[in-house]
Amino acid sequence: MARFKSESVEQQDRLSFFSGSLLLAPLRGLIRGQFENFKSKSRPFQAFGLVCMAIGVLCFSAWSLITLRPSDSLLDSPSKSHTPHGFQSTSVNLSVILDAKTYDYPFSLFLAGTLTRFGSGSVSYHNIRVNFENDTEAPNSIASPCLVAGRRLKPLMEWKEKFASHCKVFLTSDEFCDGAGVSGIHVRQYDGANMDREKVQAAYIPLGPRLDFWAAFANMSAAKRTILPPSKRNIIYNAIFSKSTSESRKQLAELLNSSEAFPYSSRAVLKIADEWSQQLSEEHMGPAEYAATLMDTIFTLSPTGHHPECYRMFEAIEAGSIPVIALDEEYRRHKCSDSLRIMRMTGAPIVFVSDWRHLFVTMRYLLSDLKSLDRRQGELTKWYNRFMSGRVRAFES
Repeated sequence: MARFKSESVEQQDRLSFFSGSLLLAPLRGLIRGQFENFKSKSRPFQAFGLVCMAIGVLCFSAWSLITLRPSDSLLDSPSKSHTPHGFQSTSVNLSVILDAKTYDYPFSLFLAGTLTRFGSGSVSYHNIRVNFENDTEAPNSIASPCLVAGRRLKPLMEWKEKFASHCKVFLTSDEFCDGAGVSGIHVRQYDGANMDREKVQAAYIPLGPRLDFWAAFANMSAAKRTILPPSKRNIIYNAIFSKSTSESRKQLAELLNSSEAFPYSSRAVLKIADEWSQQLSEEHMGPAEYAATLMDTIFTLSPTGHHPECYRMFEAIEAGSIPVIALDEEYRRHKCSDSLRIMRMTGAPIVFVSDWRHLFVTMRYLLSDLKSLDRRQGELTKWYNRFMSGRVRAFES
């Protein structure tokens, strides 16, 4: 489809060029014919005549470019969003089969509308929840194109082969890259350099914000959703995580409770739970309070958990808070090796430190120039929009 569309655009361009050339031919002849008459005139008269003819040619050329340019409908989708190559201007209905035995948040890309927000506008996502372990719940038929999504690899692949062999497979929540060498996976969350080594062909889509955060964020009033620059924010950093998922988190928690945290501790928000849980408890911060905290924080500390990439990174950026990530030993020895390499290679203005011990030195340096921090936030937002749009639209095409 991309090739055909590109050829169509080129044909339109050539048509415009040749049409303009044919229309300009008589004018060129007229100019050539009249030029001989100018030789008998005085030099001022010749110059004046040539200037008039040049102006006429320029005006005609501008008119031809405007009236003969390629059709808008060929270049843009009906919503006038920029449609990448690979898409027609008409909408595609994509059926997404979601594993009903999986809790909601691994499907945040679909349920929070992230794919729609960053997509081309040419794909409509239709979510269908199905229990992969109950054959009686299988739909009678699933129209193409379609995607079967789940985090439990075995039931996902078995159900797909039984009822939707024509559909593509999206593996979610593979935080330790266990499915890296499994064939038949077309799209996946979480990346790593080991994907290159094992020649994994699956497209990678970032997590984006989690469903509960996005619901709380969307429910804020317009005034509360205003993105303030770092220089106008009250909280220097927040640390909102569970310690149980990695050694890196435990080390960071110890650091934040030490004397090194002074003098920033008075302008920090810490909510560090002992155990990770799917369900929020009193140890955890609720979605509304969490979203409001990110909106007023300069830096969001994002230590490696089950995987270095986490929802917190994307939620912070959505709220205008700058993530801080340590490329420490935990990051380096993770099974999904160098898992944030695509973000770093694309110039993400995230703050990366080599170890959490360098956190306060780095923050002190960055806070010494608030104007630069304000610019960094703006650059981060632009990068994020490009990055997410690029990954989602590559998947859609």
